[in-house]
Amino acid sequence: MTGSAAGYRQLGHLIAGAPVASTPAEEPIVPSARPDPQGAAVSEARTLGEQDVDLAGSLPPHCALLIVESADHAAPVRHFRLKFILGGQTRESTDRGVQEQEVPDFSLVRIVERQAWQDDFYALRAWWADLHELEDWLADLLAHDDSGRADPSTRLVVWDSTDHQIPWELCYAHQPRDGGRRGWLGELIEVVRWTTVHAPGRRNHYTGVQRTTSGRVLLLETDQITEDEADIAVAPLVDDRGVRPERTLTGLVGQLGPGHPDAALVLINCHGVDATDAQSFSLAELSMNKLDAYDMPALASPGAVVLLNACNTAKLVPVSPASYHATKSFAELFLRKGAVSVIATLGRISLLHTYTFTEKLLYDEERRIAALLLDHRRRYANLVAVPGAGTRPADFENFFYGFMYVCFGHPDTILDLTGEAT
Repeated sequence: MTGSAAGYRQLGHLIAGAPVASTPAEEPIVPSARPDPQGAAVSEARTLGEQDVDLAGSLPPHCALLIVESADHAAPVRHFRLKFILGGQTRESTDRGVQEQEVPDFSLVRIVERQAWQDDFYALRAWWADLHELEDWLADLLAHDDSGRADPSTRLVVWDSTDHQIPWELCYAHQPRDGGRRGWLGELIEVVRWTTVHAPGRRNHYTGVQRTTSGRVLLLETDQITEDEADIAVAPLVDDRGVRPERTLTGLVGQLGPGHPDAALVLINCHGVDATDAQSFSLAELSMNKLDAYDMPALASPGAVVLLNACNTAKLVPVSPASYHATKSFAELFLRKGAVSVIATLGRISLLHTYTFTEKLLYDEERRIAALLLDHRRRYANLVAVPGAGTRPADFENFFYGFMYVCFGHPDTILDLTGEAT
């Protein structure tokens, strides 16, 4: 990794187990009323395979697909249904498998809230072994992996249309076969995400496209962020590109509007208000619903990469308190507006980690985002590779933060920032 001396200092703090910056990129949760699931009208559970869906036709080579849907929306104990596509073969959860697949209390949101880092590490590792159909499929996937050869390795696209917030990158593969490997999925192979994009022609299709994107860099960094932790503000990381940070989200999206040059990278570094619906869920001063009203054509050509450095930006929520089904996220919003890839968060993220990851995205030699994220996760997984052999409590904490970022898009998207800023 190349970059500033400050970056080495910050990464050194993480590896050494120094305390994480206490100010999170998030405001307290705002409660929001929503219909009681027990009294809500429940639509018939249907898998994507039962709809008019292009499941694998647009997948890149060497890619497997895992589709996740809710199996029962209103039951007291929720379950999920899986569809696996690997090597042209499709498998689905059996009824027995669905009964095994209860929604766990292992979202990264809850893990960060509990701060029982070591206990959750071992409990999560053990939990996956009870999902026998998924375990079998993971073993096949990793045996199919050809990362040791010159050909591109098997990658995985996870299309999760639920609001369960299951950290799929933290699947633990226990049973290797035929030369496969054991370990956390997100440290073993490249994993990218997809979400249902609510736009004509895109809702039932994987529409990720490969792009090499270069050009203008935009940054939102609010005054509140710099006041909280001025020494880890990200603005100095883009000084050499002549980037002047916007201080409001309204100002930033104005730079993405009609008549403005195309953007290659959009960095959004701000606090947010987490909530249970898009009417209250916000970045900086704009709720998700208000942000949705802006046109952002500068995202679309050749296709920008958006980094959402705030908490829970991958989280799906209903449109309003009057809605029950979760369909919207900030990641979905920017994909629908034209971004080619959106890097979002699975939970609450500290300012120190936002700085470290932003620096890596800007300066790491690896420019293909899926590979960059694989390297990022491996760095943190290595901290706990041999638990008990000198592993410190802070290593388990940093392990979970290292898996906080996920990328929605195509696994071969490349961010090229070598050219002059425009």
